[in-house]
Amino acid sequence: MKTSIFCRVLSITLIISLIPILGCDKDNSTPNSTPTEVNHPPVISSLSAFPSNIGGGETSKLTLVATDQDNDTLSVEWSATGGVFLSTSNDSAVWKSPNNSDTYTCTAKVSDGKATVDSDVSITVTAVSNFVGNWSGTTSQNYPISFIVENVGGIVGVTQVDYKIDCQGTGWSATTGGTLIFNPYVEIANGEFDYSSSTFSVDGTFNNPPTLSGELGASVTHPQGLGTAIGSATYSATKL
Repeated sequence: MKTSIFCRVLSITLIISLIPILGCDKDNSTPNSTPTEVNHPPVISSLSAFPSNIGGGETSKLTLVATDQDNDTLSVEWSATGGVFLSTSNDSAVWKSPNNSDTYTCTAKVSDGKATVDSDVSITVTAVSNFVGNWSGTTSQNYPISFIVENVGGIVGVTQVDYKIDCQGTGWSATTGGTLIFNPYVEIANGEFDYSSSTFSVDGTFNNPPTLSGELGASVTHPQGLGTAIGSATYSATKL
């Protein structure tokens, strides 16, 4: 009887002892997890505006170059501190300036859906009021020169120029000039104007603060038909 009880106790002890050993064969390791994919933000190589100096109510084209290392699809959001966008796309936009003289900032925000980067470009606007009026200055030949700029039906242009210029030819020279009235007037676009005929040419650029500079040229034919004399000069003028 004692032997039987001892055998039962021994059997139970052995079974309990084996349970942890048998359990050691179970694989409790977790499967290898997939590495988290690292996103690279977009890169803006350049943002430019052409032209970057314009008049009021004129346009400038913005060009954007942006790339993404992960080849993610990019989206672009355009904004500005004034004016309006006439058209936008992922690589360009056309911006129209307001009729107020100032320097405006246009911004392009580029996103790959996970990260966003941005870039700015500045555009200087010289409004119509800065062009219209009488301009007076001096040429590189030390002669006076003057311009009249008018707003005709919403279009700003040079309507008159008074000038004098020395012209040199083969063996002779002449001084020419006077009041030249443009009809139709020479329109100012993007802060510049340009006029050319067979005997006279003039161009100009309006800068901010309001100054006007450019080049003029003229030719005069000898009264006895001995040839043509040609002259050219640069000038600088300010508004009166």
